[in-house]
Amino acid sequence: MHATLDKDGERIRRQAIIEPGLSARAHDKVLRAARTIADLAGEKRVSAT
Repeated sequence: MHATLDKDGERIRRQAIIEPGLSARAHDKVLRAARTIADLAGEKRVSAT
């Protein structure tokens, strides 16, 4: 099981990935990195802080 995005995390995801028009592959890589960081920190959710 991996971390999910909170409300602020989803907002930042949209600003950083969807609006600039990055590819689906780039989107997946960024999201995977964010989830890995959250998992290593012991968090259940990916957050903006």
